[in-house]
Amino acid sequence: MLLLNLRRYLNGEEIDFVWLEVYKIYSEDEEYKAKLEKAVQGFYYSNIGEKINKENLEKLYGDTIRTSISKLESYRRCPFSYYLKYGLRLSDRTELKLEKLDTGTLMHGIIDEFFEFLNEKNISVKEIQDEEIEKIIEEILNNKLLLKQNYIFNSIPKYIVLTKRLKKVIIRAVRYIINTLKYSDFKVLGTEIEFGENKQYEHKRNKYE
Repeated sequence: MLLLNLRRYLNGEEIDFVWLEVYKIYSEDEEYKAKLEKAVQGFYYSNIGEKINKENLEKLYGDTIRTSISKLESYRRCPFSYYLKYGLRLSDRTELKLEKLDTGTLMHGIIDEFFEFLNEKNISVKEIQDEEIEKIIEEILNNKLLLKQNYIFNSIPKYIVLTKRLKKVIIRAVRYIINTLKYSDFKVLGTEIEFGENKQYEHKRNKYE
């Protein structure tokens, strides 16, 4: 109310004398003095742009004109837009969006680490139980979500819910793979192995067969 009445007073309107007294009290108070002065300065703000001096122009555009028809047309349509794009070099903000590649990479990495974990801990694929599978997957997923490149999965509620769904999908997928291995003669020789001549692969093949 104080600022509203001050604005009316500066515009030549009559106001209750008490508001001038209130203004005096606040202007003499160390806690509110600076805030009041800053607010009053806003009354005199005209929003009229100042001309850019030569030094700043050269910082923005350089001392040699490099242009094109499209740039000149852009300037004619809207000088301010030209200033933002070619002077400040602003660009559209990158949209925070979760792509299929992101979810695929996450799922693939978790399944890969799951089998590496079994190998490191000497856990038999044919003996592991569903409860243990879920526990290992959840631990790997939680560690993955702490990595900087996976921040998007915790960025907004929508993606947090999606991540919970992905965990269920991954658990089902791993259970399916495990059950397939339990009732077959296949063995996991390694993960992320390249086809072709690979000494490391040959070493693993000889070790497990």
